[in-house]
Amino acid sequence: MTAATLSRARGIEVMAILIAINCLNMVDRNLPFILAEAIKADLALSDQQLGLLGGMAFAIVYALGGIPFGRLADRGLGRQTVAGAVALWSVMTALGGAAQSFAQLATARLGLAAGEAALAPGGHAIIAAHFPERKRATMIALFAIGVPIGFMLGMTLGGWLVDNVGWRMAFVAVGIPGMIMAVIAWLRLPGAPQAHSSEPQLSLGDSLRYLWSKRTFRLTAIAGSLYSFAGYSMNTFMPAFIMRSHGLSAAETGLWLGLILGISGLIGMPLSGWLADRLAQRDVRWQLRIPAILMLTSAPFFVGALLADNAVLALAMLFVPQMLINSYLGPTFSAMHALVPPNMRALATSCQLGLLTLVGASLGPLVVGTLSDSLSAQYGRHALSLALLLVPAMLAISSLWFELAARRLPEDIYRPDS
Repeated sequence: MTAATLSRARGIEVMAILIAINCLNMVDRNLPFILAEAIKADLALSDQQLGLLGGMAFAIVYALGGIPFGRLADRGLGRQTVAGAVALWSVMTALGGAAQSFAQLATARLGLAAGEAALAPGGHAIIAAHFPERKRATMIALFAIGVPIGFMLGMTLGGWLVDNVGWRMAFVAVGIPGMIMAVIAWLRLPGAPQAHSSEPQLSLGDSLRYLWSKRTFRLTAIAGSLYSFAGYSMNTFMPAFIMRSHGLSAAETGLWLGLILGISGLIGMPLSGWLADRLAQRDVRWQLRIPAILMLTSAPFFVGALLADNAVLALAMLFVPQMLINSYLGPTFSAMHALVPPNMRALATSCQLGLLTLVGASLGPLVVGTLSDSLSAQYGRHALSLALLLVPAMLAISSLWFELAARRLPEDIYRPDS
């Protein structure tokens, strides 16, 4: 499957649509976190249940759903996969506003997970098919800036909405734009070319065995799962931590956390992708060595944020880890694409995301939420900050596994002649 190069104007349009869709993806995924305190009070939920909503409620569906969607995207259906994904998760987000119990809200999150599982495989398939390999990490990183922008919009808009119209209407309001974006995606995203006959045509089982045979893939899956434990825990509970420990309102917390993640991501993600493309031309190991450095550097700053005695210092200390940890996306998935034939790239993306979501997203928020509940009788409002100290520990261990994967990468790169 060779890249069908787009004109400059068409390439900008395609990337703009993909970034906008990824923004909506992160708005809808992260909206419950800024609404958490209001939802908790209205539905009488515990921190453990909030942790389930932030992780296990959609992690299994997200992990397993990505595999068939990845196969569809690898067969030239990237545009259809992306458009269908946006439509499904947007409808399920809006329906979340009607939930009257934990079970109903969790069901809506399961539907959202099914839609979101298709986005990354479909988006990566389109990027791989229409942009040259030497720009792959940069393009994936640009696609990924939808993460901080979406988080920023979700936090700021969600905080304003919950204070002014309530958490139920907040779900409805953010679901509507996605339905419009699904139509735009169907009409304007390019189709992916079909696989070339010289590429290996493997069954799903053989494809999964091929992926698992790559030690780099396995090591990166461990590294990503440890990161995911930290990242999902941070996203789920940081708004609640700021409000409980420092007394900010939902609107204030959403505004400041949104700005921090949005600005930091706009700096870190494109820079990490560009740097990976440049350094990988000399030594391909840099594609995974960069994430190792990012994780290790971010850990002490997150500790500082948790131990800060005022909101200003806590928010300032959060800027560095927020800039660094999500910047792993471009380099990491560029490396995953290098491990497989072109007609398996979307599957590699979905399997890597599925594993880190299944392990990290399921366990991270649940473990942190459960630990916070168990510490609350003794430590009161500080229980959550103590539980969140698990986050920097996981980031540091993740760094080690990324470095181990980097050392193996040159041996595992796919070579058509081998």
